[in-house]
Amino acid sequence: MIAIDHTEARKGTKLSKNVISASVIATGLEHLTGADILVTTKGAPVITHLKENLPSARKLAKLLSSGVLIQRKSGEDFLHSIPTLKQTLLRMADHKAMVRPILATVGLYTPNRNGNCTVDGMNTIGPSVPYKSAVTAQWRWQARGGIYINFKSESEFARWIAWLHNKELNAIEKNGETLVVEAQQELRLKPSGWWGELTMFPGIGPVRARKIADALPDKWKTFAWALHFLTACPGEATRVVPQSVLQDMRRILGLDLTEFIAVMDTGLKEREQGLSELLSHWPDELGQKGKEQ
Repeated sequence: MIAIDHTEARKGTKLSKNVISASVIATGLEHLTGADILVTTKGAPVITHLKENLPSARKLAKLLSSGVLIQRKSGEDFLHSIPTLKQTLLRMADHKAMVRPILATVGLYTPNRNGNCTVDGMNTIGPSVPYKSAVTAQWRWQARGGIYINFKSESEFARWIAWLHNKELNAIEKNGETLVVEAQQELRLKPSGWWGELTMFPGIGPVRARKIADALPDKWKTFAWALHFLTACPGEATRVVPQSVLQDMRRILGLDLTEFIAVMDTGLKEREQGLSELLSHWPDELGQKGKEQ
């Protein structure tokens, strides 16, 4: 499946008609992931709407297990988006895919005699951007763990998208080469212990996850009780997690401001469980959306 954000199909877009005609419109894709294109292996389920809730997050995670997120920048759009590229990459990286986040630019970027960047041999219409800034942005995207690719034209980009969808992703999935690398990275980077599951939420890395675990009483040191602490005890939780991160977590879990995760005493809290098992028992064992009194 090739899915594009609805903004990529708007009037005046530079995206090739061949890509648009071969794609499904996935409203909310860029808002949720930071990417405007999602490419998966052939035969993957079609998704047309993405929202900030748990069902959409689960559906997206399943697609990305055999896919890749792409942020496409054409012409001057790349130059003017340089200040926000770091945040875009962080958002894309929050969604674990089979291939690392890709930044694809379309256009020939070269310096003029003043050291400013030109696009396809022409000076920019908007504010000038130093060529050094463009090169640095390309380098930093890769240094931070992403993949950067430049295409000379939209037609070249369209052919690459077709190749990625029809051949390359299927070959990667079949051979498992990228998956092996990702598994090795996971072993090195993912913290041991149940608190590693908390890193699936945007804004919570290994260090912050461990701080959350340390903040819990001994009898609460499980993933399920951590969710309860973060959603039911905001006053205490904000000592270790910023309010903005807690708000993002609530949106992902589908909770409003009056709801929290309640842990039922079924023995689940006595075991260290991965996220997949917790979700498979939702809401019977993990808990329920309870109203704060």
